[in-house]
Parts: sequence; structure tokens; C-alpha cells
Amino acid sequence: MPVALTLRLDDAGIARVQPVLDALETLGIVSSVRRLGYPPHVTLAVWDDEPEPERVRGLLADWGELEAGCPALGMFAGPPVTMFIAVTPTSALLQRQAALVRAMPGHVVHPHYRPGAWMPHVTMADDVDPVAAGAACSIALSSLRPFVSKLARVDCVRFPPAQVLWSAGVGRG
Repeated sequence: MPVALTLRLDDAGIARVQPVLDALETLGIVSSVRRLGYPPHVTLAVWDDEPEPERVRGLLADWGELEAGCPALGMFAGPPVTMFIAVTPTSALLQRQAALVRAMPGHVVHPHYRPGAWMPHVTMADDVDPVAAGAACSIALSSLRPFVSKLARVDCVRFPPAQVLWSAGVGRG
């Protein structure tokens, strides 16, 4: 089962995401949050095996809390379509993600998470039928308001379903 390193949204960010998830569920679209049993987050990298916790924690000690602007709704082409809330790709976020991947040379990162290919986002649903995507986009947009969330906690998660292997605060190791 794959393993991901994620940055979790703070409680205020989760509260801003919840109306979008609720709106999608009125169309019968099960959110990835409910399907995985894991709160809204930004995935930094996905590997087939767990990265060394001590190496990752060494990086985290030099990181500070980030603010993530979440201004837009997006979709990755399918089928099935993946709906997400876009996260502003700041230089600090992109640099941290690239440093994380570089620090794990013995682990092959999945192609979508390679530096230069990675698009920071918060997944809403990853199994949207392309025919339903237009209606899903419309209802999600009616529920989304741009927001900023703090990203101060990193989890190492095996999925599916989500199982947190370990968790750490940034800047605290």
C-alpha cells in the first residue's frame, strides 16, 4: 500500500472545506475525506514504501508553519475526474516539497509528485464521473469561498484506508 507525506489543514481551513464536501455529497459524490477517513490535507509526496522517519523529521525541524492560500476549484482530467481546491504554489511550499523528495533518494516518488510536476491541492473527490463533473463543479463553486489555512502538521499516512504511521509538527521535529 502506498505511503504519503501530507500537510494537514488547520481547523479553520477544514471548516472552509466542509461546505464543499457537503455540497458534493448532495450529488452522491463521496468525498475523498470520507472515503479515506482522513481530514483535508495537501499531499507532498507518495511512495510505495515508508520514508525514513528520522530523515523526514530532520527536514521538518528547519521548516516553519506555512500559510496556504486556497483560492480556486480545479479538476484533474480522468476518467474518473479528480476535483480539488487549488493551493497557491508559493516558492516556500515548492522548495519544501522538492527538498523532501530529494532527501529520499532510495524511494521512487510517484510521477505526479516529482518536483516540477507536482501541483499543490486539497483533494475533494477522486472518482467523479466525467458526465457529472459539470454539475459537481457548479455545486462546489457555489459553496467555496477563497480562504487561507495554516499548515503546521505533517503526517506519514499509509492508504487506503488512511492509517497515520506517525505525525510531527513543523519546526518541532
